Amino acid sequence: MTPVEGSMMKSLLESEDIWCYLKDEHTVTAAPYMSNMLKGIKLQVRPVDKDRAVEVLKQGGYFEDEKPDTTNYARQGAIFVLIMIALLVALYLWHGKG
Repeated sequence: MTPVEGSMMKSLLESEDIWCYLKDEHTVTAAPYMSNMLKGIKLQVRPVDKDRAVEVLKQGGYFEDEKPDTTNYARQGAIFVLIMIALLVALYLWHGKG
């Protein structure tokens, strides 16, 4: 998250009396090139406030409900294997006889 996004989320949570902290905010602000290494700024709340904080942020439009990953990796893997076998057979037929 960017410093601006973090500040907006922090302000929203603090307006609901939820204590929060932006970890690595000052480092990323002072040295933006370190953002990827640090994986951006992290919004931290107390464990007892977690559920309430998530709800407040959802209502504020910061979270969407997670959708389950429906990617069928087994099917994609099978298709990849079939393509590789077909390529090997084609190469064998093209170069193998001779």
